[in-house]
Amino acid sequence: SVTQLPGPSFHCRANEQTSRRPWPAHWTGHLVVDVSRQVSKSCGDLIFSSHTTFILTGILAYNEYGSLLVVKSASWTLGVVLSILIIASRKHYTVDVVIAWYTVPLVFFSMYRRWTTRRPMSDFIGSTTSPAF
Repeated sequence: SVTQLPGPSFHCRANEQTSRRPWPAHWTGHLVVDVSRQVSKSCGDLIFSSHTTFILTGILAYNEYGSLLVVKSASWTLGVVLSILIIASRKHYTVDVVIAWYTVPLVFFSMYRRWTTRRPMSDFIGSTTSPAF
């Protein structure tokens, strides 16, 4: 399951008028997504930050496969700056960003190690545990 917190923005507070969406006038209003409202007035916040997840995945991928040290250094610096800006813009709580900063590298390197290591089949034949491909 996913842990959901109330949104960090001011308009997400329960006593604010903007925290409640008006009921749609027509049934199609339940099906049509108002993208402009989602961008500016969204109030759902899930742990952990998907914004930070995408940033870190790009940084980690370049660090693994890229070759320019300047770009690697700049990407980590920008990743930190963007994380601070995500918190400052009240798109996510600090806990969302911090959890993403240690979860994403763990998953990235686990998947990288698990799915990119080539081992001969003889390592699996006769082993007592069954391999998970």
